[in-house]
Amino acid sequence: MPMKLTRETCQSIIFKLGIKSGISPKVIATKLLSVDDKHDMLAGRLSIEELEAHVIAWKENGLFDYVRLKL
Repeated sequence: MPMKLTRETCQSIIFKLGIKSGISPKVIATKLLSVDDKHDMLAGRLSIEELEAHVIAWKENGLFDYVRLKL
């Protein structure tokens, strides 16, 4: 069963991943993570390892603004 996280814990994780990857945590939170992604993080359905892999792949592909993507 996934362990739920607090908002503060999620912010701390995003901050640490931002520092580690050289990307502003605010950019991660506003251009990569959708509202659903953030809810998944809070609910424990998005692991730190998965998030880190997404951040790395996103950085390698140009930091596209997925949150505002229009299909």
